[in-house]
Amino acid sequence: MQREEATIKTKLTLRQLEVFLAVIRERSATQAAVVLGISQPAISKTLQQTEHLLGAPLFIRDAGHLIPNELGRSLAPKARAVVEMMDSLITSFIAPPESFQGEILVGASTTIAATIMPRIEGLFHKKNPRMKIKMQVSNYRDITARLLNYEIDLGVLAGSLGHPEIDFRPWAIDRLCVICSPLHPLASVKELRPQHLSSAPWVVRETGSGTREAFTAALGKHSIVPVIEYEFGSNDSVRRGVMENLGLGCMSAALVRDDVAEGRLKILRTPFLDLLRTFYIALKKGRAMTPLLSSFIYFLMDCPDTWKDSAFLQIPARQHQPEANEPLSGI
Repeated sequence: MQREEATIKTKLTLRQLEVFLAVIRERSATQAAVVLGISQPAISKTLQQTEHLLGAPLFIRDAGHLIPNELGRSLAPKARAVVEMMDSLITSFIAPPESFQGEILVGASTTIAATIMPRIEGLFHKKNPRMKIKMQVSNYRDITARLLNYEIDLGVLAGSLGHPEIDFRPWAIDRLCVICSPLHPLASVKELRPQHLSSAPWVVRETGSGTREAFTAALGKHSIVPVIEYEFGSNDSVRRGVMENLGLGCMSAALVRDDVAEGRLKILRTPFLDLLRTFYIALKKGRAMTPLLSSFIYFLMDCPDTWKDSAFLQIPARQHQPEANEPLSGI
C-alpha cells in the first residue's frame, strides 16, 4: 500500500487532474476535449493513465457518457483544491505588483534603519498592503554574512568593502560629521587641524560597522590614528557618550540634526576630511529575482518621496524594474 501511495504522489500530474475535472463537468470525453483544446483520444488516454495510477475506475461508462462513480466523486473536491491552489500560485507570479503577497527579509545598517527605513516601510506598505518587509538591523559585516548564507533577501548598507559574491548598487549619499559636546575643549577651536583629532579621545562604533570603516578610512588618509577610549555597538550609545563629553564622535549628520539644533551637540568643521559615504543596495550574485523582490528593489531605487526632507542625496536609478537573475550592477 505504501508503495502504491508513493507511485501516485510521484506520477499523478496536474494535467491529469485538469482532464479529470473537465470530464466531471462535461460528462463526456468529446466535450472535455473541446473545452481543453486537445483531442478526444488524448482525453481518453489521460483518463486511463489516471485510473491505472489510482488502481480503480473513476467513471461509469454508459452510452458515450462518463458518470463519476463513488471514487470519482470523492476525488473531485480534492483535485479541484489542488488545481485552484496551483492556479493561485501561478497568478501570484504574473499579477500586477500591487496584488503581490509575501514577506521580504531586509538586512539594514543601523544608520539606515534609524533614518530612512521606517519611511520606506510605510510608503511601500501603503502601495503594496499585502507585502510585508521584515527588517533585521545589524552592522555591515553581519549583514553581508547573512546575505551569503541566504538568511536575508536583500541588504541596504552604509558603505561597501566589496565582495566577489555580492552585487552592490549605489543608492544614496550620506555625510558623516565629527561631533563633540559643547563643553569639549575643541568646541571653541575655530580652525581644526589633523593633529587636534589625533590627540583627542574618541567614542566610536564597533569594528565591522560601516560608520567605523568610513571614519577610519577618512582619518587614515591624513595618517591620523585615533585614540579610542570607548567603543559601542549602536549609534545612540555613541551619541549619548559624546553628549556626556567622553570624547569626539563621528556619525551621520542625519542622526544628530536635532541634537545640534537644540545645543546638545556641536559639529566640528573638518574640511580636510572626506566624510561622504555611499549607501548601497546589496544582493547575493546569482540569486533568483522573484517578482516580490524585484518590485521592492524597484521601489527603493525609484521612490522620490523616500528622500523628502532627508539629509541624504539619492543616486538616480536606471528607469526599469530588474528582471529575474539580473545583477544589481546592471540596474
